[in-house]
Amino acid sequence: MTNRLDCDIMALMVKKSDTQNRFFYGQCGDWEGVASASNPRKACSLMIDQAGEVFKDKMKTTDVMVVMDLQAQMNHQDDIAISAFSTKTLERELP
Repeated sequence: MTNRLDCDIMALMVKKSDTQNRFFYGQCGDWEGVASASNPRKACSLMIDQAGEVFKDKMKTTDVMVVMDLQAQMNHQDDIAISAFSTKTLERELP
């Protein structure tokens, strides 16, 4: 599912149906995203792919994408909560 919201204030409400996946918040370039995935790398790949579909040629990226495991962050597991990946590597791995 792809949705684009241009707004200053937003709340995203979801009822979790898959206990294997966790929620991740990611930042890259001039956009941010939230994804449900089994690990941070998959979350980044999903967000990069969706950002390409949503923003098309206006998509700006940085060299590194930063992603936060929201559950790990809430549980103060700082050593595993935040990950970073090369944007170029993520883009090459897209189907």
